[in-house]
Amino acid sequence: MRLLNKFRFLDKPVVEETPWYDRPDARERIERDSIGTGLKRHALDFIEHGFVVFEGAISADAVARARAEFVSWRARNATELVQFEEPDKHLVRIVNLHATLPALCELFSTNPALALQDYLLGAETVLYTSLFFERGSAQPIHRDIPYFWTNPSNRYFGMWVALEDVDLENGPLEVMVGGHKLPSISRETIGRRHFADPNSTPRISDELWYAYQNEVMTSCERLGLERKPVLVSKGDTILWHPLLPHGGAAIRDFTRTRLSFVMHNVSRDTPVYQGDVFFNPAKRVPRRAHWNYRLDRGRHVALSGPMEIGTGRNYDFSKLT
Repeated sequence: MRLLNKFRFLDKPVVEETPWYDRPDARERIERDSIGTGLKRHALDFIEHGFVVFEGAISADAVARARAEFVSWRARNATELVQFEEPDKHLVRIVNLHATLPALCELFSTNPALALQDYLLGAETVLYTSLFFERGSAQPIHRDIPYFWTNPSNRYFGMWVALEDVDLENGPLEVMVGGHKLPSISRETIGRRHFADPNSTPRISDELWYAYQNEVMTSCERLGLERKPVLVSKGDTILWHPLLPHGGAAIRDFTRTRLSFVMHNVSRDTPVYQGDVFFNPAKRVPRRAHWNYRLDRGRHVALSGPMEIGTGRNYDFSKLT
């Protein structure tokens, strides 16, 4: 017991830091570093706008393999998957499908956008969790970090691969250009407004999520930031800053799919927390991730959780083949 308490004492609040690429001298450093013309251009776009598009990042063959695996999996499990379909017959979002379909991991491990993430993090970028979308998410503008609050902070990136062309009709990703530079929002104040005892703050809370996102959008509107749809082609990759507000545009044609694979990437061995830590900055937490990894083409993929579809947590997904 004495040994256990000794290690518990080592837990500390999240180390909150401004990433070097958000500091005033970031542009100077990028211009000075010997990182190649292409990477330099992407890095400068990223720090200025909060996102960057890597055109043609994934080969046509790799995209075809991923699509074929998904179509085959969907057909094999058609009877079971009906319960997870939207009225338009498309599936709701699928969590960690990469754990079931190997071709999806290839979209991570061979992606040239990893070079930029490694450079920005100063460490190896690993795949933490993922989402697969059969159609556009139509999700309101939001920041990811209440669900991806790392220790140290801001060691997270969103990476989105288009598995078919995306236009205004099938619900593109939307971003608030420059929204990663908004003034700081007091997470602790929001948390205490809803939970007087910070230690009672739950990991996931709709109240806290919407309260925080409403403040983000209010700040965006106050500064007159541009809401921009990101139109991409099959094989393109979008990478965004941990603080970039983004969402899914409205779907105009519900007969169309928008196959896409979203990865939540962090630096190696970095733990990830949710609302109970994000809205309670004083909470003491471990500094090292508790999960193991497997290798995929020389890249580490976290064994961080099982596959789920939508909110079907009570369903036995091991029944799917």
